[in-house]
Amino acid sequence: MPSKQEILYAIITTGFIAGLFFGIYLVMGMDVRPESLIIQSLDLVCEAVEDLNPDNSTGCRLYILWFSVIVVIVGIVELISYFVQLGNWILGVVVYAIGFIIGLLMVLYAMVFS
Repeated sequence: MPSKQEILYAIITTGFIAGLFFGIYLVMGMDVRPESLIIQSLDLVCEAVEDLNPDNSTGCRLYILWFSVIVVIVGIVELISYFVQLGNWILGVVVYAIGFIIGLLMVLYAMVFS
């Protein structure tokens, strides 16, 4: 079982990465999370299928919806599992928020001073 320090590192790193992606989204207007890029790629595949056969396009979009829902649920379950392992969910949320804010501020700081 990982130590509390390792769990805190995992939580702050997860928050930091989420903050970086959100900051990039704010600055560039494009969501660059890997999950989002996969969904955008699947959407392009659905558009190509729709061009070939319009009758098959509905099922394709449904798969993208389910994929999106599963990605969100897995992310939430991962964070909750970290909080449970830590034993103090309030501390986990605070540490996640600190990591998120640091990641966001790094991107915004780089934008302002570049």
